[in-house]
Amino acid sequence: MFSQTTSRSLATDGGELRSGSDMTNRDVVSSPQTYARVAGLAFSVLAVSVVGEISLCLWLLVMGVNLAKWNEKAHLAVSAVRSGGSE
Repeated sequence: MFSQTTSRSLATDGGELRSGSDMTNRDVVSSPQTYARVAGLAFSVLAVSVVGEISLCLWLLVMGVNLAKWNEKAHLAVSAVRSGGSE
């Protein structure tokens, strides 16, 4: 799809790019600007998620997990599931 649209919209007439309706009717999905915008958005989302993951790892390394509270909450969750309701 990309190569067909690109070759049709970038075809030349005597060394000049076609102007007018052929360039304006180009499919937006296959435009290079769309790919650049999607890549920029994906990079932003990944950058934020990497910061979050690194901060979580550092928090767990420095502060650790209170094992007694963890086991208590896990036990309560299991018993709530087995009894069919929340406690």
